[in-house]
Amino acid sequence: MATAPSVPNFPQTNFALGDTAAAVDKQNAQNAMLVDYFGRFAAFAQQLATEQQQTLNSADQILQSTNSVYQNVVQERQAAQAAREEAEAARNQAQQIAVGDVNVTDLQPGAMTAALDYVSTDGKVLTVRNFATDFATQLANANKPAKLTRYDLAAAAVTQTLDLAQRQVFRIDASVQRTLTLANAPGADRAMFVVIKLTGSMSPNWPAEWQDAWIEGAEPLLGTTKTTVVGWWDGDEWELSVRSTQ
Repeated sequence: MATAPSVPNFPQTNFALGDTAAAVDKQNAQNAMLVDYFGRFAAFAQQLATEQQQTLNSADQILQSTNSVYQNVVQERQAAQAAREEAEAARNQAQQIAVGDVNVTDLQPGAMTAALDYVSTDGKVLTVRNFATDFATQLANANKPAKLTRYDLAAAAVTQTLDLAQRQVFRIDASVQRTLTLANAPGADRAMFVVIKLTGSMSPNWPAEWQDAWIEGAEPLLGTTKTTVVGWWDGDEWELSVRSTQ
């Protein structure tokens, strides 16, 4: 960094009263000091100008570099925008492709999560439907395509709970007394038959809902080896009767 030259000690060349030949020497010394000072000052000014020019050049280089970086950022941003627009256009074009007259959607296999889910066309758009739900709806609406030629019911041996959400036919070992309970009975305005086969002669403790529902007027006595009971829920109340005994 340029350093300004120190000012010469001019007071030592001042004239004094009575100076004669010394005055000439002092004047010459002062002139020499001036020449030396201004020479050093000119060198300082030149060095200062050079450093200032170097600073300006450096600032200009930084400006040009910054402007180049900015232009690169702008170009990259424009390229990214163009790529995004191309991707969106490709996606839109893909979604407009049709299989027959059904539009492609974002539907993926992972969308089918429940048992008996399947892909169907609904309003010309692929969608997830459920066979069990659709079939039950068709049956409930008495649609012709949903009518059955035959069907069978689930049946199982139980010892306590008659779960009507699982089955309608139950087998009970009546060699010992059982206490039976009823679960998930159908609601109002829904009807259901229930069949119970008891093997043995020990009458169970029947569900509370059936206490006053026997057509015979009282709980039946079981046969010696086997008894079949039929229950009928008509959407309002239960009716039960012994179908056969042995």
